[in-house]
Amino acid sequence: MCYSVMVETDLKKLEKQFSAKADIKSFERIYKERSENIPNIQIPVALDHNFNRDEFKNESILQHSKSYYENRLMELERKLFSKKKEIHDLEQKLKTKETKTNRKKLETANRVAKKVQQQIERFQKPSQESTQRIFQYTYAPLLTINAKSERIIHPFRYQLRPSFKEEEVPSKINMFNARTDSLEDRPSWRRLFLHRHAALIMKGFYEWVEDPETGKSRQIRFQPGNDQLMWTPCIYDRWESKDKTQTIDSFALLTRDPPPEVEEMGHDRCPVFPKWSHLDDWLNIKTLDQKKAFQIFNDLEDVTYNHQWVSAASS
Repeated sequence: MCYSVMVETDLKKLEKQFSAKADIKSFERIYKERSENIPNIQIPVALDHNFNRDEFKNESILQHSKSYYENRLMELERKLFSKKKEIHDLEQKLKTKETKTNRKKLETANRVAKKVQQQIERFQKPSQESTQRIFQYTYAPLLTINAKSERIIHPFRYQLRPSFKEEEVPSKINMFNARTDSLEDRPSWRRLFLHRHAALIMKGFYEWVEDPETGKSRQIRFQPGNDQLMWTPCIYDRWESKDKTQTIDSFALLTRDPPPEVEEMGHDRCPVFPKWSHLDDWLNIKTLDQKKAFQIFNDLEDVTYNHQWVSAASS
């Protein structure tokens, strides 16, 4: 799997480098929906910066974003206040009478309070790395081709929701990574392969692996040694509510067996990173067939991945 991805969020750069046009209306829609507390909508902070620029200036998006951040911060602060009160009450009870139950409750409350405090700190002062990362249910700008063969930059959610599913797929089910060797076998992938293609422009990816020094699970970041951008083939779907009031465009990125340096660090999958010359071949499904698609998956950029352990604070 690919636990998390660092994506390119600069719309101006994407437009220029890939001769594409950003679908601003679609970005505005997801910002509005997030501010209305519709579930499973996360947006990387770095995307916000686009809408302060002259090219993409959008007061509606900025207002939706401001409203969301203010409300979310208040929620976290209320939760921290409540947890601190619980901690105080438990400490008073333990002074009067020591019990295993209350001691365990206190330990749990302290852990939760620490986690909420860290969330608040990251919320107020996010690192540059964290602002560009996408996780399950996070939206990212992907490249697609429209009916006029024009490249479009459109926001898609990282966790595919099949159009035929009435209910959201449980988060414990990985619908954000599609193995290339299961594209023709797994029903959710088969109906999209060779029909709905997109490309994710990324800088690196994250995995959970075993730390050789401690034996514990830990995050590690992989990225090309020359810091170049990568493009990864994706499949996507569009879900609509029965009353047509909500639309979810979502995707899964394609993975394959890892190169030696990734496998050596303890992971068995890696995003597909084909040669750049195949980008249009993948996006233009009108001229793509099964044989050519699998040739793309195996004709990869000559790249060696560097790795770096991720500290708990930046997880």
